[in-house]
Amino acid sequence: MEPVHHPEAQNIGPTGKAEKLPVGKLHSAQYLVALILAVLLAGLWRLQVLNAESFRSLAEANRVRKVPILAPRGKLFDREGRLLVDNYPSVSCYLLREQVKDLDADLPLISKGLHIPVEQIQATIRRFQIAPKYQPIPLKQDITPDEQAFIAAHRDELPELETLDEQRRLYPSDGFAAHLIGYVGEVSEQMLANDDRYALYSPGDTTPSSAVPTAAATSSSTATAKSSAT
Repeated sequence: MEPVHHPEAQNIGPTGKAEKLPVGKLHSAQYLVALILAVLLAGLWRLQVLNAESFRSLAEANRVRKVPILAPRGKLFDREGRLLVDNYPSVSCYLLREQVKDLDADLPLISKGLHIPVEQIQATIRRFQIAPKYQPIPLKQDITPDEQAFIAAHRDELPELETLDEQRRLYPSDGFAAHLIGYVGEVSEQMLANDDRYALYSPGDTTPSSAVPTAAATSSSTATAKSSAT
C-alpha cells in the first residue's frame, strides 16, 4: 500500500471542483481559535480563582441586607391626657463603610446630592473611626424627597448610601415645658471617654439629656439592676 500525502487541504468550490486551501491560512485559523480559547480560559480563571472572594462578597451583599428597625419612642401626655411630645415619620441617610471601595472619590458626589459640605462628612467619619466597620454612620437626618431620589438614582454608583425610616421626636413648637419634658442628644466623644455611665454606648447612639427622659432611663436602669441582683 502506498502512503497518501496531503501537502495541502482541499475544499470543494462552488463549481464542484476541488480547491486547494493554503496550509498557512489553515494554521492561522488554528492559532486564532487557540488564542480565543486561551483568552476565555484566562477570564474564567480570573473570575473563579483570582477574584472569587470579591465576587462572593458582592453576591452575599445582594442576597442579604441587614436593615435595622428602630422602635418608636413613647408619647408623653399630661395628667389630663393631652399630648405633649409626639413622634413623626422621618428618613435618614446612613453610610455603609463595608460597601465602599474609594470613599474619597465619592465624597464630592455625596456632598452635592445630600447638600452637605465635604468637610462635615469627613468630620463625621472621623468621629466614628473607633466604631465597628459594620456599624452604619448617620450622615443626615430628615432628608428631603429630592435627596431620597438622588440616593435611589445613584444606587449603583454609591452603594455605600442607605436610607432608613425612623420615628423622630416632635416637641412643642413654642418650647412649652421644655425644662420638664427634656430632650435626647447624641453621645459625644467626651461622654464616651470620661463618663462610666456611657461605657456600653457606641458613637452615634442617643441618650436622654434631662428631665423626663433622664428620669425614665434612670428608672429603667435601676429596675434592671434590681432584677439582676434578685
